[in-house]
This record gives sequence, C-alpha cells and structure tokens, in this order.
Amino acid sequence: SDFAAALRNSESYFRMLAEHRRVARLLLSLFGTSDFLSKRFLRHPELIDALLREDQVLLQKPPEGFRRELDERLAQFRPDLPLDELLEARLGELRRYKNEEVLRIAIHDIAGTIDLASVAGQLTDLAEASLERCLELAEGEARAKGVAPPGRLCVIGMGKLGGRELGYHSDLDLIFLYPGSGATAGHERYPRLAQRFMSFLQMPLREGRLYQIDTRLRPSGNQGALVIGTEAFTRYHTGEGGAVRSQLWERQALLRARHVAGDPAIFAEIQERVLLPVVYGLREDPATLAAEIRRMRERMEAEVGREASRGKNPKTGRGGLVDVEFAAQFLQLAHGHDHAQIRTGSTPLALRKLRAAGLLREGEFEALAEGYDFLRRVELRLRIVHDFGVDHLPEEGAALRQLARRLGYAGPDPGGRFLADYARVTAAVRRAFDAVVTA
Repeated sequence: SDFAAALRNSESYFRMLAEHRRVARLLLSLFGTSDFLSKRFLRHPELIDALLREDQVLLQKPPEGFRRELDERLAQFRPDLPLDELLEARLGELRRYKNEEVLRIAIHDIAGTIDLASVAGQLTDLAEASLERCLELAEGEARAKGVAPPGRLCVIGMGKLGGRELGYHSDLDLIFLYPGSGATAGHERYPRLAQRFMSFLQMPLREGRLYQIDTRLRPSGNQGALVIGTEAFTRYHTGEGGAVRSQLWERQALLRARHVAGDPAIFAEIQERVLLPVVYGLREDPATLAAEIRRMRERMEAEVGREASRGKNPKTGRGGLVDVEFAAQFLQLAHGHDHAQIRTGSTPLALRKLRAAGLLREGEFEALAEGYDFLRRVELRLRIVHDFGVDHLPEEGAALRQLARRLGYAGPDPGGRFLADYARVTAAVRRAFDAVVTA
C-alpha cells in the first residue's frame, strides 16, 4: 500500500504487474524480506522498471561489464550542456545505475542463486567502477576550471574495499596519494581535487548518496592531511633510514591496501617502497606478534563487542569475524616474509593460501572458513532485512524469527536453531583463533 501511494500513476503499474506475474511475485517477496530494498522502492518507484529488464536476470557481471555500461549511461548526456548541469545529470545517472545494480545483486542474494563471494565481488566491482568514473568527472571539472593538479591522484582502497569483501552498507575506506612531495609545483591542487571527488560520491541527490567515504586509515588519521605525497607517506611508515615505524594495527590495515582508481604507477611505487617492506619485510618474533594481536583483540572484544550488555556481536564479539581476520593476518605477518603466495588482502583467499602453503592446519582452516562464511551471511542478512547497520543479534521474539528465516531456517523454532548454530560456529572459531595465534 505504501508503494501504491508513492506511484504517480498506480493504474498503469498494477496493469503491468498483472501482465508480468514473475515481477509481481518478486516485488512481494522483496517487500516481505527486506526493509533495505523496500525503502528503496518507496523512494524510487521507477526501480520497478529495472525488474523488467532482461539484464536483471544475469547472475554475474564481469568488472569490465560495469565500466562499459556506466560509460554508455554517462555518454547519453550532451557534452555541450553547462558544466554544472552536465555534472549533476551524470552524478544522478551514476546513482541510478548503482541503485539498479544493488537491486539486481540483492535479488539473487535473497533468492539464493549466487554465493557470498559473488555478492561481495560484484558489490566491490560496482564500487570500483563508480569510483573511477567519479574521479574522471572531478578531474574533468578541474581541467575545465583551470585548477587541475599537474598529475593524477592515486586512490587506494583499504578495509573491505581493499579485500574485495564489500557488503550492502559498507563505507569505502580510502587513502589519497599524489606523486612526489609537498614541494611539488601545484601540489596544493590535489587536496581540492580529492575534496571535490569525495563530494561527488557523498552529496545527497534525489537518487541518494553514491557511497559514504571513510579516510581515517590515512597517516595520522583524522589529524593528518587528507592527501599526502608519496615521499611523506614513505617517511611516515619507514622513517629516514627505512626501518619499519608503523604500529601493528597500521600494518594489519596495509595488508588490504589495493589500487582502486587514479594513477596505478603511484601505487606500484608505494607497493615496492612501503607496503612490501612494512608488511612483509620483517621476520617477526611469533611470541611477540601473538601477544600484541591477542591484546588488541581482547580490547576490541571488551570495548566494541560489548556482548555482556548488548548481546551477541557477529563482527567483534567472541568468535566473531575479527577472530577470523586476525588469525589470518597473524599468519600472514608471521610468514609473509618467506611465503609470497600468502600475500593477499582477501580474508577467505588468505585462508585458502595459508592452508595450501602448509601454514594452517586443516581443522583450523575448516573452522575459520566456515565461521567466515556463516558470520558474513549473518552480517549481510542483518543489513538486508533492516535498512540500517545492526551490530548485535536479536535474541528473542519476532526479530530473531525473521532473521533466522531469512537465513534459511524453518520449522517451529527457527530462531532457536539459528542461535544453536551461532554458538557452535563461534565457539569453533575461537578455538581455532586460540590454536593459531600463539608462539
């Protein structure tokens, strides 16, 4: 009824639904399954047209498919339009395309026709294509106004973007680099370009925001410069003599650093001068490294997980996703110096490579890999059922039953069965973490 009220001409839409019963069933399924998708339909009823398109049945699109389609969509606007009008039209089209693609991915996710890796991979490919096109729009505007910097920015993806593990509500963790040092001619134009690029991504238009950006993983966090030259970035992490200066949490973050837009040559330089030496250049003392990671993990569990007061937390709680990530990162930092094949920002891929290299026993691998899949599915379902991030599980009542059913649990007590599996999986993850993160 809310959807009908949002339509300008409801009669034509309902005539169309009567003729396309598949779309009608799909729409009802979405309204019964996902607040996240339902609210998008209420805000943008025109999305129903996307359900009729043939390309919506595609289970998977390659990365170049997103880029090609975006180029076609952006090219439809006349280039002789006034600059501000052209930019607004293209930014709106970027948002419409993203909304349609998230809908396509989520439909297949809800239907169970694509797996977790495909959901995360396609959401990541979509984000990268959007970042590239937004940066090109910001650079084009800067050239048109005569304020372009002398070279291109390098945009580095961190966190889940860097690991190719994006979810439906994920922020994009970004670092911005430019070539050389602060003494470079025209270097003051790079921060202006980065700010404009971020505003293109985050400004609220009728079609919504494109992405929320988080830049706190840059050197010195919120206290540091938004954009930093390669020389300063190198000094921050290695000092003048090349010794590693980064703290452990920074080295863990750099494990996932990956070029996502802009100048790839800058990233190649940083990878050789900073990332490889800082992350993998040390022969770690396993006991010291294990003690540091355990101390950090215990603090996160107590201060962020807060399970005693707020309930089970699939990410930062006991046996949560952070246990899986920290176990993999411990082994990568401990053995990456001698085993180049385990160097990856993707947690599930790291687990498989560590097992293949003989650095992770089969029993621990199975517990961590199953835990990752189970907990990520829970995390994605929490966010697709609700239209906001949910850190803690409902532990009783209708909310628990709804979540359990969306995860595939049936029968008279789906919530109880889900909580039993959750307890079993997280206990196994914690045992594996304890077995792995040790001297």
